[in-house]
Amino acid sequence: MTRQKSLALLAIVVIGSFAFAQHQRKPESDSIATLMKEREQTLLQLVEIAKQSFEQGDGSIDSVIEAERDLLDARLESATTRQERIEIREAQLDLATQQEAKINKLTALGVVSPKDSKTAKVNRLNAEIELLREKQTRE
Repeated sequence: MTRQKSLALLAIVVIGSFAFAQHQRKPESDSIATLMKEREQTLLQLVEIAKQSFEQGDGSIDSVIEAERDLLDARLESATTRQERIEIREAQLDLATQQEAKINKLTALGVVSPKDSKTAKVNRLNAEIELLREKQTRE
């Protein structure tokens, strides 16, 4: 076999292998996307359950906060553009700000400890920092 034929055959094998690998990855990425959507829907249901439990006195504010944070984290992981990530980071900041205000009221009423109030403040500050970092990154 001549050198040109050998190189041509090698190129065909490499290109074919790459195409096969790409074809094999597509179903995997589709299944990942499907699983991520299912996770997001489940977390949305979990948020609703946690809120209802807290409102009925059966659950803790920590459960609500954790469920809401997990939902936004899942959405952030699913985001495909910088703009989507910024919007989710803004939602995280809004959520953290609302949670801080609620917890401060509950602290003033003696329902939760001052430690919870400080934790909520740290969570809000972290959300602000992450939003600013996201805005400063380039795609």
